Amino acid sequence: MSIIFILFAYNNQIFAQINKEEEAKILATIERLRTKDPDSAFQLIDTEISNISEKGKYYADLVYQEGALHYIQSNYPQALSKFIELQQLSEALVYEKGKARAYNGRGLIFLGRKLYLEAINELQKAANINEQINEKGTLAVNYFNIGICKDYLDEDEEAFEYLKKGLDIAQKLNNEKVIDQISNRMGMIFLKNELYDSASYFFHTVINNHGDKWELSFAYSGMASIKLKQKQYNEALNEGIKAFQLAKELNAKWDIKEVSIKISEAYEKLSNNSAALTYYKLYHLYNDSILNEEKNREINWAELQQTKYENQQLQSQKDLYVAESNTNKWIIISLITGIIFLSIVAFLYRRNIKYKEKYNINLSDINQQLVIQKQEIIKKNKDLEI
Repeated sequence: MSIIFILFAYNNQIFAQINKEEEAKILATIERLRTKDPDSAFQLIDTEISNISEKGKYYADLVYQEGALHYIQSNYPQALSKFIELQQLSEALVYEKGKARAYNGRGLIFLGRKLYLEAINELQKAANINEQINEKGTLAVNYFNIGICKDYLDEDEEAFEYLKKGLDIAQKLNNEKVIDQISNRMGMIFLKNELYDSASYFFHTVINNHGDKWELSFAYSGMASIKLKQKQYNEALNEGIKAFQLAKELNAKWDIKEVSIKISEAYEKLSNNSAALTYYKLYHLYNDSILNEEKNREINWAELQQTKYENQQLQSQKDLYVAESNTNKWIIISLITGIIFLSIVAFLYRRNIKYKEKYNINLSDINQQLVIQKQEIIKKNKDLEI
């Protein structure tokens, strides 16, 4: 029997390990589909969730992926709803990684709305958890996001401090994507402060890594800005064209818009007005498209604020109901306590009266006995006298 039990336990362990490997593959697939084919990612999440009987850590990971998908598509109310669900579920499961992801997700929503102080508050909570559970890779990303917020708040020294902390971790983990992201942001800080040599160093760090196309485009665009500031217009044009081509491959509208105006300026300085006008029109075309998307984001944000207000109202009503319920409870308890107290007093009073009545009866009997005894003594004394 013991051998059968051991084999059964061993088989269960192998089966659980296979399940974990399958789950990891599915999550990796969803993450790859997030930007390339979000509809397929949503469909895969729905399929997996429908097959889950128990809401464990895998379910929490799927909720996170769904929230991330909604965030990428600027569906802020849905994203926030998923991150709140993730936090509540993670707290019930004592799943610290899930909690950190929930805080990070909410932080990114605030960052997308330029509410930088609120974003820092959420991101710092995520960083604290990731530091405790030694999730170094995610911690580097938390520091990167906080650094972005600090940069937008013009707190350059603090921004650089957070970015440096994130970069140190990413370099130890050899995470080239995060290294490139942080290097680009450091380059932008130096560019903003007109420290062109330092900015160029960080942009070239990304370019020399030959990594992610998005980060490469950003780095080339940064170099175009430096060359424009230095009045090296041919070099600015070359760097700008490289950035533009990469951004077009990715259909990265914001990046196309940003570099188009730089290319237009370079052509204008080189007296090629026709080309300058072409890229100037491209700049406005993509800028208008982005503004329309911003309007949709504003609508989504308004919906989010309305949802938040309604939730606050419901919470206020709930708190009021709980307060009234507690008040009524204390009134009932007080009344019951008062009744019990009065009952005890009445009981003690009645018992005291009975004791007094009994005492009086006994005392009367004793007195009668004393009178009889006294009469007998008097009689005996008279007999003695005779």
